[in-house]
Amino acid sequence: MKGAIIGSSGVGKSTLFKLLTGVESRGGKGYISGIGQAILYDRRVEELSRIYNPRKTTHATLEIHDFDGFGRLWKEEKTGEIVQTLNQYDVLLHVTTGIRDFEEIEYRLLLSDLRVVEKRLEMLKKVGREKDAITLFEKLKEHLESEKPISSFPFSEQDKQYIQNFTFATAIPRVVIYNIMEGQEPDTNFIEYLKKKGILFNISNLLLEVEALSLSGDERRELIKEYGFEPAFERIIENIKKALNIIAFLTAGEKEVRAWIIRKGLTVKQAAGKIHSDLERGFVRAEVIHYDEFMKVGNMKRAREQGMVRLEGKDYIVQDGDIILIRSSI
Repeated sequence: MKGAIIGSSGVGKSTLFKLLTGVESRGGKGYISGIGQAILYDRRVEELSRIYNPRKTTHATLEIHDFDGFGRLWKEEKTGEIVQTLNQYDVLLHVTTGIRDFEEIEYRLLLSDLRVVEKRLEMLKKVGREKDAITLFEKLKEHLESEKPISSFPFSEQDKQYIQNFTFATAIPRVVIYNIMEGQEPDTNFIEYLKKKGILFNISNLLLEVEALSLSGDERRELIKEYGFEPAFERIIENIKKALNIIAFLTAGEKEVRAWIIRKGLTVKQAAGKIHSDLERGFVRAEVIHYDEFMKVGNMKRAREQGMVRLEGKDYIVQDGDIILIRSSI
């Protein structure tokens, strides 16, 4: 999975990149200023590591690109090319400093989708067939002209067949990071605006968050709170997970404690394939206990003795926080 940090120049994109990846933004090309790996920090992984003291502790990661197509490299005539580049991403992290800046980027995304819809509608009308498709794209045109993103359009199953070869910029899952600059107060009207639109968002002073990275977790949280903010790093990660509709299951032992990211709704057999394809092919059963239940006893042996560990078959739907041991014939 990949995410792109987007926004205007000077809003804090590279600062967010450093906060998420721990490195400066560099190593990219074209519209991408930097490429890095964001650790999808999971407090449960750390707690399990304290119990197991494993040789290795591994958090899940997300590839992050510092995308400058809407920043210093923005050109009106390159809109199509810039937006086409966005199609490779699973989530957009939109950094903004306020409602005017937000609406400027929002307008560019809406306009790019409107051009795609108008072009398709023109072609359909020339051919004069597929009346249902024409009706759909006329509705999409009206939807976008009302400044509503494609993500909020109520597609039917038939509609989805007509758009399956299209990727719309305003349909890509998005998290907004409202970056409060030094000496600035949060705009309550903007916050209500984001809530009304149903957009996932975080409020942060990104520069302060980055400056506090060298401190321990507790010291970092205390420093940020002294300046009147709530630490945003973990909450940004949680919103990224929500936007991507992903959950984490856990594996734990003396060799390694690890978080594995999967799409919500997958079976335990499919989750086994995330660990290794052989485990999915030879899947027999899974031993499962939820993290919260495990922490009540803090020991897998005691959890088994008390009947807290369940045996699940291939059709079990994995839940966020499940600790899983796969039994395989291969």
